Formats: sequence, structure tokens, C-alpha cells
Amino acid sequence: MNEFELSVKLSILPFLKKFASYFSREIFNADVSQNLDSKILSHILNINDIKKTKSMINTLDSMDNLPSLPRVKNLDNDLKRLKKGFFLHLKDIAEFVKIILFFNEFLCYGENLKSSKNANFLKEYCSLIKIPNEVLNLANLFDLKNKKYLKHGACESLDSLEQILESKLKQKNEELYLCLKRENLQEFLVDSNIHFIENESAILLRAGFSNVLKAKVIGRSHAGFFYVIPLSLSNLQEQIYALQDKIELQILELSKDFSSILSQHFLFLKFINNEFDFLDSIFSRLNFAKEHNFEFIFPKNIESSETFLPKSSKNHNKDSIILRDFIHPILHSSTKAIPTNIDFNKNLLMITGVNAGGKTMLLKSILTASFCTKKLLPQRMNAAKSSIPFFKNIAIIAQDPQDSSSDISTFSGRIKEISQILHKNDLLLGIDEIEIGTDSSEAAALYKAILEYLLDSKKQDSNYNENKDFIESKNFENKNKIIVTTHHKNLASLMAQNPATQLLAATYDYKNSKPTFSFFDGIGKSYAFECATHYGIPNFLIQKAREFYGNEANKLENLIQNSNEIITKNRILQQELESKIKQNEEKFLQLDSKKRALESQYKEQEIELKRRYNEAIKELKMLAKKGKSFENPNFTPFDNKSQDFTKQIHKTLNKAHKFVDSKNLDSKNMESKSALKCGSSVKYKGNLAKILSVKNGVYDIEFLENNMRLKGVSEGDLQAFSGILSRKKDSKKGINLDMEIKGSLSLDLHGMTQQEALEALESFFSNALAARFSEVEIVHGIGSGALRKLVENYLDNSPFIRGYRGNLAKKIVFLE
Repeated sequence: MNEFELSVKLSILPFLKKFASYFSREIFNADVSQNLDSKILSHILNINDIKKTKSMINTLDSMDNLPSLPRVKNLDNDLKRLKKGFFLHLKDIAEFVKIILFFNEFLCYGENLKSSKNANFLKEYCSLIKIPNEVLNLANLFDLKNKKYLKHGACESLDSLEQILESKLKQKNEELYLCLKRENLQEFLVDSNIHFIENESAILLRAGFSNVLKAKVIGRSHAGFFYVIPLSLSNLQEQIYALQDKIELQILELSKDFSSILSQHFLFLKFINNEFDFLDSIFSRLNFAKEHNFEFIFPKNIESSETFLPKSSKNHNKDSIILRDFIHPILHSSTKAIPTNIDFNKNLLMITGVNAGGKTMLLKSILTASFCTKKLLPQRMNAAKSSIPFFKNIAIIAQDPQDSSSDISTFSGRIKEISQILHKNDLLLGIDEIEIGTDSSEAAALYKAILEYLLDSKKQDSNYNENKDFIESKNFENKNKIIVTTHHKNLASLMAQNPATQLLAATYDYKNSKPTFSFFDGIGKSYAFECATHYGIPNFLIQKAREFYGNEANKLENLIQNSNEIITKNRILQQELESKIKQNEEKFLQLDSKKRALESQYKEQEIELKRRYNEAIKELKMLAKKGKSFENPNFTPFDNKSQDFTKQIHKTLNKAHKFVDSKNLDSKNMESKSALKCGSSVKYKGNLAKILSVKNGVYDIEFLENNMRLKGVSEGDLQAFSGILSRKKDSKKGINLDMEIKGSLSLDLHGMTQQEALEALESFFSNALAARFSEVEIVHGIGSGALRKLVENYLDNSPFIRGYRGNLAKKIVFLE
């Protein structure tokens, strides 16, 4: 089935006609205004490389201020003329110039993009297009806004001739204006304007003007007046004619020269013309989607990595057709259109149920969505929640093929259509009213065999081996999907036993006597009697029909109706449940948002409190320095008040440090409790160890330095260690360099000079930091107080000191 026939049967020709108007090829726009034929349809739906087209759509859709495509006519005939050595006129060459100048602008746009995934794809595409300098120089000679096509200065001799011609035409107009002012001509003047007729300037006169003016008539108006040129201007007019002929000859020579240049680059022109069509198809799709608020959905089995399948269904596979909020193009203008939502996850979908309940529209919607997805056309749907695979062949058997002139019946015509696609693979097939035209029982048996053959994973048919045109392959993997609508429950009940069958039924509002255009899983009732009543058939005829129909059949219909009502109630309950679940999810999100806001507020307050704490500590240190009488000349080391003041400050600082350290330690312990398990690396009193066993919160550890084991260690004495621990291994090869760290917890400065004390402090703290001590002692004595001042100044200016405390004789120092 060709694309035009399929578009007609799917009722999407108006949609495609509107889409065709967005193309820049003028010939198609002109034809679309009249009729959309198969040639135009083939052009607008043509996709040579679906992956390249998809990538370009995604790339250009994310960019702004793109160069606009110019209107260009079809250049196939012009390319043929160039190939055969004929020359083109300037207006034809100008069409190629439009494309060349567009690509020159487009390439500059791509080169100036900042590096990103989409930009890199566009840059890679642009790198494949190289415009020859000779062609680009030719294109720069043109002025597409000028009717003469060429810029001033493109040809000096041509510019000179045009300048002389312009002067002569101006002189002629001046002579005509003088003629209009002649008194003896006033009674014959129709108006006082100069008219441009057949590329000549003339005046409009009434009959009888020949008595006062000798002139040449070049035309007549609709009212019978005469367009004339005075014979006194004949010499001037001949000069104008001669100049115009020279200009035409000059333009002809230029056209030949330009055509010769283009002929030398014929392959480039053919390539860039095809690339223009490629970008034209991209721009038209993007503009069509943006103007109508459509969405793109790409075939999922051409994706390299991303494959969408909704989380809610367990039966979905890579070949499932999932539509969410899809509206068929023929219903776009309707305000009452009901969106299509369906999960077609098996190979055969049988749709039964009420007349005029939307079965055919559902069938067309599935096929239309698949066709538009295959052709990368934007659609009105929720693309993020939809999923459609790629089908090589899409066909529909819908209209009545009966034709008296061809001597073919309804059933025969349908069977003929089915026989033409019977052996196709990778097929999406829709059959509307499958059992129409013959006995329903026989049709059910026949179509059961046909459908099972179409669904067979491996098709084998020896009867068709000789006809190679009829059968594509004897053995191949089958990926066919079929949608069937029917009113006969016989075929539905037969196919229900096949695991590849999915049953769907259209629902009916029994109380209001109208279809609901919704569907549920199962076999539906046709409601023929109810529909007949709705459309005016008398009740007594309906009653007789029910009697003829039979009690057993009525019982079956009642069972189907009751099941439909139960399903409808369950659906309502399901919707209510989903609504409540959604409300609870929204509440959870709100609570989670509040929780995050409180956590953020807590962190901000914690940071603010730490800042204030640090500022207070700095102020206390400054007060302590002042208390040491650097600013008080009356201070002595044995001043009791100053000593008490300094001691009090240091006590306060020590309490604050211990409080903060305990809080930090508690938080670290809380964070690391879950991390302490068998095999974890820990620190025990500054020594690295490994947990051997854990029992009731008591740990057995092994020190990594000397392999000594220690039992009964409480969790509070352990600190989690995130570094990489390694035991020392003896190696026969290589050289091991071990550094011995001689660290001490105490330093005595008695009897040292200030220089010796500074050197001792440097060495002592260097070893202490290397040994990872957290607390050390410095004994400086009381003496004259010089060593005490030296030590305190050193500690205050050292970045690795977290704090210190002590009296006039020694200091306890806390290291970072």
C-alpha cells in the first residue's frame, strides 16, 4: 500500500496538506494550495536516514536564532540542463545562489557555536560542506532583492549601459511631461499621469487626439482610451530600444559565463541541493510543531541507548505500542475530542463493542500515530509517556472495496487485499469490520487461520515458493502487529485462546443510551437494539427482534452487560484510588520539601552560631593578651589580679573547646556507628587498627603496626578511619625507605635561651604533627616570664594550633 492510499484511508490528508505548506520549495507550496498529489506527498515524507534526521531535529530544536530558509523553486530540470551543457538565465542561477548564500550563513552559525553535545553534532555536519571559492565569489555578485539580480559593480560595461538607459528614460519622461502641459492637448487628456505599458512610457488620450498630436498608439485601456507615444520622441525611443538590446546581450553573455562556472561544480550543486531538501524537511517539522504545539516521538527501536517503557506495566516489551493523550489529526479542531490512551502490548488487538463507540477511530489512531512516528512527524500527544516502535510496512483494510465495474464483491475485495500483504514481515495491519461481506461463522474460521498465520513466528509456505514476487521469505522472524475491529463475538472467542491476543471492548452508557468512547479489557456487546431505539426504531419492533434473537442469546448478552457494569464500577474505584494515591504522593512531597527547608535552616543557624562562637573566642584571646599587660606598664608577672583574670579567661576557653570537641565527637561517632563492622579500619587512641569481631557492642581489634590483638574494646573508644590501610610486607626486591618519627608528648624549655627555645618548639611540633598527636605539653617555667611570652606568641601565631590552656609554668596545647 503506497503512502497516498494509506493517508486517504487514515483520514490524514488535510493534516499532511497543512504540513506541506511549511516547506520552502515554492513548487510544492503552489501545488498544495490546489491539490496534494502523490509526488508532493513523497517529497514531504521522504527520509533517507532516520537516525541522522532525528539527531538533527533534536539539535536544531535546542537552538535559537537559526538562519531562515529562502524560498527556492524545484531545481531538478535546471540541474539536468547544466549537466547537458546548456546555460541558465540569471533568474535560474539566482535560485542556486539563494541556496549557496543560505549554506554560507548556516556554516558560519555552526562554527560560532559554543562546544556542547548538540553543537558538536552540528559542527560535524557543517564540516562536511565545503563551498568552492569560485562558486561563493559568483554568489556574492548577486543581489537577490534587486529585480536585475546583479549587484552594482558586478559588470562595469553593464553598469555603464544601464546608466545611459536610465538617463534616456528620464529624458523621455521629461518630454512626456512637457507634452502633457500643451494647451491644445488638454481636452483629450484622460489624466495627467505617465503610464507604463508593455515596458514603455506613454500617455493616455481620448479619441480625436490625432488632430493636435502626431503619435504612435501602443495600446488601449478597458474604457477605450489610447496609450500613445508622440512621434517627436521616436528617435529617443529608438535609442532606448538599442540600449535595451545591448543590455540583453550583455546579460546573456554573463549568464553563459556564470553557467559555465556552475557546470564545473555540478556535483557540488547536486549535493547542496539535496542537503537543502534535508534541512528543509527539518525546519518544516520544527516550525510545524512549534506553531501547533505538537510533540515529537521517535521510534524506540532505532534508539541507540534510550528505550522508554512505563513503570506501571509488567507486560510491556520493546514492541509495545503505548499511546498517551493522543488526538487523531482529523479531531484537532474539535473541542470535544477525547484523547486516546492505550497499551497495545501483544501482537493481535481485537476491538469489539457498541456501534459508533470509537472502534474505527481507535484503529486509525494507532496506525496514524505509528505512521507519523515512522515519518518523524510531530503529533498531538504526551510523547514523554508514549512509546511506538518502527514498522517497515503499515497497511489498513477499511473501506468497502466492492466495485461493479471490476466485478468484485465486498468479501472478495477484502480477501484480495489481505492476500497482497499476507507474507509481509515487520507489518502493522489494521482491519476494520473484519467479518463483513460473508457468513460470520465461515468468516470466523477463515480469519482465524489467516490471523494465526500472520502471527506465526516462523512463516513457511511451500505453495508460494515459485512466486518470488508474492512471498518475501520462506523463513524469517515475525514482528507483525494486527488491529482488528468486529461486531461478531465468534471470532473474538476463537482468538481469545491465542496467548498473542489482546481483547478490548468499547463501553456503552446504558442509562443515557449513548457510547462513552472508552474501552476496557474483554469482549464487548454491540448494543444493536439500544442503538436502534436511540435512532427512532419503534419499541414493538425492538421487542420482536429480541424474541427472534432468543432467550439464550439474551442471557449471554445480559452476562456481558453485567460484566461491563462491574468493570465500569471497578474502573471508577480505580480512578478514585489513583487520585488518593496521587494526593498522598503530593503530601509526601510537601513534607519532604518542608523537611529539606528545616534542614537547610538548621544548617544556616549552625553556621551562624559557629561564626559567633569563633568571634567570641577571638575577643577572649584579645582580652587575655591585654591582661598580660602589653598595654599596662604597671603590670608585673606576680600581679594577682591580672593572673586571676588571665587564668579565668583560659579556663573559659578550655571549657568552650571541650564542649565543642565533645559535640563534634558525638556527631562523628553517630555518623560512624553504622560504619563500624567486622573488617573496618579504626583508630584506637591514635593507633591504627582493624576490627576482628563484634559482639554486643564489644570489639576485638588488631593493631596494624605490631599485629598485637586487644579484646573487650568499647565502641566509644574507637574512631572510624576512611583512609587506606596496608600492612608492611617484606620484599626481596627493591629498596624500602623507612622514616623514624621521634615524637614526644612533652617539651621542657628550662635553661634555654629564646633562640634555643624557638628551635626546640619548631622541632617538637614538627615531630608531634608527624606522629599525629592531638594534645602535647610545654613546660616553660615562671622565671622572668620571657619564655612564657615567647611560647604564647608562638602558639597564637601558629595555624596548626587549635587552642591551649595552662598556668604560669606550663601549657597544654591542642593540635589540629
